[in-house]
Amino acid sequence: MAATFLALAVGVQVLQEMWKYLFSTQAGVYSRVLEDFLGSWAQQLVMSPALADLHVRGPFQWRRIRPTGKLLPLSRADLIDGLERTATVWRQRGLDALRVETRVQAGTAAPPSASWLAFVEELVQADPGGPQGPGRTELLQFFGSIGASVTGGDATPFDSQKALTLYRDRFFPRVVNVEQRFDRLQAVFTYQYRRRNLLLTFVLSVIVAAALGLPTQTIYQRANAMSPQETAALVENAQTLYRHADSMARSAAAVSGPGQAQKDSAVTAVVQRAAQDLAAVTAALHTEVAPAGLNAPWTSLPGWSQIQVLWQQKEGSLLALVWYALGCTFTAVMICFGAPFWNDMVTALALRVRPADAPPPPPREAGNA
Repeated sequence: MAATFLALAVGVQVLQEMWKYLFSTQAGVYSRVLEDFLGSWAQQLVMSPALADLHVRGPFQWRRIRPTGKLLPLSRADLIDGLERTATVWRQRGLDALRVETRVQAGTAAPPSASWLAFVEELVQADPGGPQGPGRTELLQFFGSIGASVTGGDATPFDSQKALTLYRDRFFPRVVNVEQRFDRLQAVFTYQYRRRNLLLTFVLSVIVAAALGLPTQTIYQRANAMSPQETAALVENAQTLYRHADSMARSAAAVSGPGQAQKDSAVTAVVQRAAQDLAAVTAALHTEVAPAGLNAPWTSLPGWSQIQVLWQQKEGSLLALVWYALGCTFTAVMICFGAPFWNDMVTALALRVRPADAPPPPPREAGNA
């Protein structure tokens, strides 16, 4: 039974990796976590024309699309940079001007530099009725309130570092929030992504168990009917599948490079090897699904045949179908423990079970007890 659960877990793992790879589930979860964390700013980050460089290839590499739902987790620096670039033009320019002034002052309050005076002059002389008029007035009022405005009179010294801190608190509160709570954001994303993966694993496991006709009661009956030789063959096949799938996952993670042809070939290789692994899983489980049957209609699956037989029973058909569904659900729960768990379980059980004709272990000496 443990070997059967291992083979099923490997099959579900392959299906899940294909699903996550083709439909960018990690990116989808990340975008929803960003929306909960940042509110409307998350949509601005995704849809802003300023982020045109975030165009990505679609799941099948055929065309370039907007990054909606396709954003991978961003680093702290990339997320902060993206949020700053979604602000209005004057807010971005004010932030850049204060940063330049901070580097010029080098930690010591001093009269405004020529670059700062040029920025403020341009800000004052800008068209009040232009599209950036409200933002322009807001910046002028802010700089006047902190003593950094030089619209008239002598240019008195001001602390640009303090002004930069107040400016970011006033106009970029979401960025400050990200800086202070980025680790929390990552923790929430990890938690949500694991929950999403567990749900996907369970759904796929139910589908696989029902499609292959392997509720837990059927797995138990087949395990009791197997000879020791058949059991040993199933264990060997299941563990071989596990090692192959693990090697494939590491190979897919190592694929990188800007070349589009390389990415296209990687997609093709993943799909082809996944189809081969699924065919090997069904063969290891001694089901009636041949490798060529992967493209056959779903009515040819063993599970459908079992459901038809149960439905055609004259008495107790409904109860039998409910029992079958419960068995598939329990099989799915067992699969959700994961292929590594069942591989360790099979290995531990195989070490504990010795052939009857195996020589007993040598007796230990009294002094070594």
